[in-house]
Amino acid sequence: MHCCRYNHAGIDDGWQLCNSGPEGTGFHNASGFPMVNTSKFPDLRQMTAFARSLGVIPGWYANNCHCADHSATCSGHEACYTGDVAATVTYGFASLKVDACGVQKNVSDYAERLNRTGVAVLLENCHEGTPHVDGSGNVVCPMNLFRTSADIRPTFGAIITNLLTVDKYNSGGLTGPSCWAYPDMLEVGVTVPQPPGAVHHCETPAVPCRLNATEWQTHFSAWAINSAPLVLGMDLTDPQAVDAAWPVIANPEVIAVNQQWAGDTGRLVSQSSSTVAAPNCGHGTPCQIPRWLVYAKRLPVPAADASWARSTTALLLINGADTVAHVAANLSTSVPGLGSCTAGTCQVRDVAARVAMPNITGGVLGATLPPHASLLAVISSPYPWTPPSPPPPAPPAPPASCKWIPGAGLKGSDIGHPEAGSASKEACCAACAADSRCKAACFRPASHTGPGGPGCHMKAALDTDPGGAGDADAVVCIPERSQNHNKA
Repeated sequence: MHCCRYNHAGIDDGWQLCNSGPEGTGFHNASGFPMVNTSKFPDLRQMTAFARSLGVIPGWYANNCHCADHSATCSGHEACYTGDVAATVTYGFASLKVDACGVQKNVSDYAERLNRTGVAVLLENCHEGTPHVDGSGNVVCPMNLFRTSADIRPTFGAIITNLLTVDKYNSGGLTGPSCWAYPDMLEVGVTVPQPPGAVHHCETPAVPCRLNATEWQTHFSAWAINSAPLVLGMDLTDPQAVDAAWPVIANPEVIAVNQQWAGDTGRLVSQSSSTVAAPNCGHGTPCQIPRWLVYAKRLPVPAADASWARSTTALLLINGADTVAHVAANLSTSVPGLGSCTAGTCQVRDVAARVAMPNITGGVLGATLPPHASLLAVISSPYPWTPPSPPPPAPPAPPASCKWIPGAGLKGSDIGHPEAGSASKEACCAACAADSRCKAACFRPASHTGPGGPGCHMKAALDTDPGGAGDADAVVCIPERSQNHNKA
């Protein structure tokens, strides 16, 4: 697999010695160090050394689901975080997947402890939080890759529903080098969708749980254009399965779309407003998926085209329907990263089929696709891409709309309260003070205990009865241009 850059190999659940903890539960000893089932893995250190001798980067799995550890040793304590990190380094692993079944759910804690070891370890987060933007506008992502979806199954409905979970992170600018989103592993080549003893069932007697070769290609292309880590979930010891999947998983041009970086992880640019029914979306139950989808990813200009091309983009058209359909994208309006293609000068290559296509004319790329089929194309333009202008700043908010309900008499201390649904008392005061028709405003002291409580009033301002109670009068200010100021 080295030829195709599949250079990581990880042990998933099942390595642990279940119920070996001091309470007869879990799999950590009293100091928090994880206990290994040596009948399956007699020497992990020797295993990882052998993997490295083959050029394979070894990884393993924490916060396991089989005999998930909820023991007193791990619950509410740091011992099992410390033990897992120590075991990762001691055994020579270079990646760690943290699942969601035990009590060790703080991926930031794992990241900090791994960093303190000084050993480079790739950290995968499975359902224990996602990246976010902090108050300074920086992306906070303590992991290297993170799951966005439920567990995947080899059905077209599951492929599409999982795929759609990635876009809010890619389009939201939360992903990129050292923080990749992925909608679970690849199901290309999977021939046993429901192994004996599986807890989460996929197929029923009436609804199979399998993908065909066309769906394999769509699945692989979709993961590639979204920069999702390409994690093979098939049985690599099955030569027939490997031979069948090889044209898909070993395609260097599709893998290149996945691996290249030009500031864009790929994104959904359009989808149908209508949906179609998928009979099995992972658990033998149906769901609705878009009739068609279009994804794009900005790419570096290929070296071979550098003499003429000024912008390059990958484009994926997906037919989600179970009938033949035409799917198209308007390159001038919906594809980021690509210069003009309206003059017939853009070159197109079908990278899944590894063949050149006719130059684009009219600025539209479309294809008539069989059920669940796709077209993954790389398009190069002789014109540079011009990013869209940022939207103009939002206009300032209008003055607070404050309509006050008068209090009893509005004499002296009692001036009323804001009407339900209008701005707060403080906003009303601020608006009154900013209104050129109001001459004075003041906040009643917080210590005031009279009717109405602390608030604002307009004393003797716009007093239409100066001969009355004088400055004991109060005026309610309603800063709505259609309203008049009312005197109590």
